[in-house]
Amino acid sequence: DYDFNNPEQTSSYNADPEPADLAKLQTVTNLSPGCAQKPGYCTEFNSTTLVDLDPDFLIVHGYAHNPWGFANFTQQVLSVFPQNKIIYNDISLEGSECDDHAN
Repeated sequence: DYDFNNPEQTSSYNADPEPADLAKLQTVTNLSPGCAQKPGYCTEFNSTTLVDLDPDFLIVHGYAHNPWGFANFTQQVLSVFPQNKIIYNDISLEGSECDDHAN
């Protein structure tokens, strides 16, 4: 329930960024600028800007050792960015690479 016209107002969702966090995000390069005011799910990704930035690493939201949230990850990222510089932030707790947890 973030109000783009009133960024000082705090969202009622705990997971949403606070106004100070949003202000900080306005100062960095946005690789998905068309998603800013699009409600719901957005898969836009500007791979040209990624190449121009030439980051040391790219952290990608993943699930079960696969990228999540990209319409076409191979075309958008793997074709232009070295795979050994991609870090998957995997949200799954299953698979041969995941540790067992007691909880």
